[in-house]
Amino acid sequence: MLGAWHRDVYDFGDICTRACGFCAVPSGKPVGPPDEEEPFRVAEAVAKMGLRYAVVTSVNRDDQPDGGAHIFARTIEEIRRRVPGCKVEVLIPDFRGAWNALDVVSRRASGYSQP
Repeated sequence: MLGAWHRDVYDFGDICTRACGFCAVPSGKPVGPPDEEEPFRVAEAVAKMGLRYAVVTSVNRDDQPDGGAHIFARTIEEIRRRVPGCKVEVLIPDFRGAWNALDVVSRRASGYSQP
């Protein structure tokens, strides 16, 4: 274990469905849905780094009905399962105003921020 206290983790791939002028992330149409195995890989990385505080963020996935909220929720749950006591903050997209998607994520996170 590296014993690091905090690290940011990027979720949902590297193609964003929006083209915000302030962001350098490539935009376009992602090929396929988010990888359902990603929450396990993120949790494994958090465990290997020995983190006590993880920040998970992502590209926008407007191509998904819930904007990827279920992947955020599973990522939080898997980190907590693998690394008990680890705080998980998520920097989430706006989920196109879907309050139910926000609720799915906010009930699980230690903290969250939304644009």
